[in-house]
Amino acid sequence: MLFCNVCSKKCSVMVGKVYGVGAAYTANSNLKSRYHTPLGLLRDRRGSIALLGFVAMTAVLGMAGLALDLGTEYVQQARLQKVADSAAMAGAMSWAKTSSTAAATATIKAVVLANGYPATVIQAKPAILAQSPRNSAYSAVQVSLAIPVSLTFLRAITSATSVTPTAYAIVEAGTAPSAASSVPTVFSTGVDASGTVIKQGTLNDPHYTLTVVPSGAPSTIQIGESSASNYWTGAIGKSAWIGPSGGRDATQPKGSYGFKTTFDLTGYDPTTMQISGQIAGDDQVAIQLNSAARVTTNVSWGTTTTFSLPKDSGFINGINVLTFYVNNTGGATGLRVDMSGTASLSGGKLMLVQ
Repeated sequence: MLFCNVCSKKCSVMVGKVYGVGAAYTANSNLKSRYHTPLGLLRDRRGSIALLGFVAMTAVLGMAGLALDLGTEYVQQARLQKVADSAAMAGAMSWAKTSSTAAATATIKAVVLANGYPATVIQAKPAILAQSPRNSAYSAVQVSLAIPVSLTFLRAITSATSVTPTAYAIVEAGTAPSAASSVPTVFSTGVDASGTVIKQGTLNDPHYTLTVVPSGAPSTIQIGESSASNYWTGAIGKSAWIGPSGGRDATQPKGSYGFKTTFDLTGYDPTTMQISGQIAGDDQVAIQLNSAARVTTNVSWGTTTTFSLPKDSGFINGINVLTFYVNNTGGATGLRVDMSGTASLSGGKLMLVQ
């Protein structure tokens, strides 16, 4: 290959001329016009593979960047939606218990912060909807969250520098808590379904049973005195003494006697339930609600003692079991309870509707 004076390049056009091969030069003289004209350069395919490779690589990198940015947005949106669902559920539970928008808002914020997001992701103020989208008879709590996500590759081909995934949740919270009302299935000792004191000497109490007795003791309840007697306390509201058959004049075996009663909280909010009243026993009395620990009360058969089971005592939905354990230290034994229970009616069940 020699240096070409015509095209100022190393060229084979001059090979024939240099070596005196005229025929070769004549045969190859068309090379100048073929490769060294504008049209010839356009027809030249040398280096085209590299150009195509560059274009293809650019496309592949662009698609990879698109997948990475969109994947990041998808993951963030999915996580944000879970937080929105949890925050709305917690806010609905708070509002159902307190009927306080401030309390529900504080609960929602606490859930958001606990999941590693700043409070700024909460859009506007969580709303308490007077009517749920699913059932207009119930209210609902609405939560909307959003957070910007920076773009890495897409910003090179678009003017956007970030995208903002959003999450939206509505939880049906039921009706607002109602005022406490009487629970009709809570009964005192020695009364019938209407609350009227049962005649003295009647066997069996319709609302109490003896589930625990010492060996040799009768397990049948007998209604005892409801008015003043020689040593058992007299009237304490609408109630009567109950004890093992034989009454206050019968000596009973020493030991523990368990008087069980049940009441139904179906349709009530158990977190608002409470019981209060007066109690007397012969001799010591311990009270147990459901599976909670027994609570000993300082009672006497000659006087009454005020007692209560507050809201946090362990009330549950549906049937609750309340047992009074009377420890007889000798002689006759019995129990007298005059009590009532109050609770708020429950609203609809918590339900994620959107």
